[in-house]
Amino acid sequence: MRVFKYMAVFAFLILELLDTKLKRRIIKLLVEAICFHSYETVLINFFSLLKGFEVSDLLFEFKRLIMALQWLLFQEFTDELMLGEIVSLLKNVAHPADGVKRQFMCDRGLISDILKIVHIRLQCDSLLDKPQYDDLMNRMWKTMLLLTGIPRRKSSSFKYVTTPWQCG
Repeated sequence: MRVFKYMAVFAFLILELLDTKLKRRIIKLLVEAICFHSYETVLINFFSLLKGFEVSDLLFEFKRLIMALQWLLFQEFTDELMLGEIVSLLKNVAHPADGVKRQFMCDRGLISDILKIVHIRLQCDSLLDKPQYDDLMNRMWKTMLLLTGIPRRKSSSFKYVTTPWQCG
């Protein structure tokens, strides 16, 4: 476990020195590793490493990364931090994504998956009084706003939405 922590610190130090080809190989390896690991601490370290890259570098493995993160959304993790990291990475990748990439995320059912998680979290009364719960819900809503293409100034209109959301 300690090795992963040192690896993350080391990676941040040398990330700027890497060329594009090597960055892509590392990102590809990390995305593959995410698919095969279920230990939360290891996954959080992988996410930390991925956050060290420029978002434009992550777009190289966009589809595989989105599929892996979407699968991880519904895994049984004991720590809320894990779900927060997954949603943060989804939000970071969705933010600069163009229309085609956003449509891919919508076609995969990402908005309905996030809404399911919001619904599940709202059913759990023990989470409602925790500050990190508010942060997690905020990240989920921001991710859905990015996917639908609704600008922030119009985000208050979500209070009155009665029909299923359309991807924009």
